[in-house]
Amino acid sequence: MTITEATRRAMAEGKNIARRWYDRRIIIKPETSPDCCLIWLEGSRRPPAVRWNPDADDLISDAWEVTGDWYEP
Repeated sequence: MTITEATRRAMAEGKNIARRWYDRRIIIKPETSPDCCLIWLEGSRRPPAVRWNPDADDLISDAWEVTGDWYEP
C-alpha cells in the first residue's frame, strides 16, 4: 500500500508503518508531535530516532505495511 494509505490506517488503529529496507524493515511511528515521526531499524539495538527524512523512493513506494512491531530494548 502507499505511504498515505498505510499512515492513515496506522493512525486510526494506533499502529506503525513499515517498509522493507534490504534485509530488514524500517519501522515508523507516525506522530503529530514536535518529534514528528519516530523511526527504528528492525533488529537494531539503538533507540528510535526522531524526525525521519524520507527520500523520493520512500514517498512513491507502494510496499508500505501497517504493523504493531516496535522497538524493544
